[in-house]
Amino acid sequence: MEIQLYKTHAYGREKNNGAHLYIIPEIKALRVEWFGYPTEEEYKAIILDGLEVLKEKKLEYWIADTRKLELISESANEWTFTIALPMGVQYGCKRLAFLLPQEYLAQFSVEEVAQSLEHQIKALKIDLQIKYFDSLEKALQWTI
Repeated sequence: MEIQLYKTHAYGREKNNGAHLYIIPEIKALRVEWFGYPTEEEYKAIILDGLEVLKEKKLEYWIADTRKLELISESANEWTFTIALPMGVQYGCKRLAFLLPQEYLAQFSVEEVAQSLEHQIKALKIDLQIKYFDSLEKALQWTI
């Protein structure tokens, strides 16, 4: 399976905050590999760029690789759920896979987070499947 680097957003003095956007044509997927601590504005710009790629390339799956992402603000998180997720579904996204750090999966109940997110999705009346993984391989298997 070919994974193509599409674009990199790198911010900060040492360019160590941002994301790499990859396209996986075989499975119609976009992988956004986050790194560092982008500001809220940078975070939103990356998400919006990813949404445009999703729409332009007619992709159906979004893999959010957050294993190297520092925390994002609560307002950025809220924006993601209220603005970005509905846009993604409108643009054709059917599945959203989150790659989380192993220690996060071990420390927190992902089921609780997933249930909360499912309630939000139902409240927004959008049709999107979301699942959490600790490896890219597992996420890729789910999207096939």
